[in-house]
Amino acid sequence: MKNFLLFNLLILLSPFFVKAQQNSLGLGFAFQTFTNVPAEPEHIGLVLTFENKMSKHFSSGLLAGYSFKKLTHYDRSLKYSRTLITVQPEIRFYPKEVFRGFYIGANVSYNHFSENYIKLYEPSPNFISTPKNYFGFGFSLGVQSKISEKILWGFHTSGSIIPNPGGVGSGSRFFANINFSYLLRKTKK
Repeated sequence: MKNFLLFNLLILLSPFFVKAQQNSLGLGFAFQTFTNVPAEPEHIGLVLTFENKMSKHFSSGLLAGYSFKKLTHYDRSLKYSRTLITVQPEIRFYPKEVFRGFYIGANVSYNHFSENYIKLYEPSPNFISTPKNYFGFGFSLGVQSKISEKILWGFHTSGSIIPNPGGVGSGSRFFANINFSYLLRKTKK
């Protein structure tokens, strides 16, 4: 966990190490689904994005997502709510230039589930709770384009492999989001 937090800190501080020319901050909607999360593995929520230009073709970014949903166990013995917090740092390669056109990237992700039990009629023997923490790694694809000089829109997808998250077995994660970003700064070389 400490290594993952250190990696995220390095992503956030990388503009200062590489003398970044431009940064963007965005907000959007995200959809995530997990192959090994019991009881409605789909989550829809908000995503906050930060991306900084490292060179003409490379950028580093950080996505942070939040979703909340109320659930009922299939035999109606249990009602509960589930919160999902996602943090996903990544490195992107743009064939044209950063913030323009298609990109491919590599990412790692951390997903934290928090479940709050609302009402329990009787314990269900076949209820499987979600593991609290999932780590994954994978690839990203997306497109980003300018609406105006300072405003961008983007569509981002990524897939991750989740090696043995504990109790459920190995699985995968699919993430997609649509967002709008604002270019924060531009400095000359």
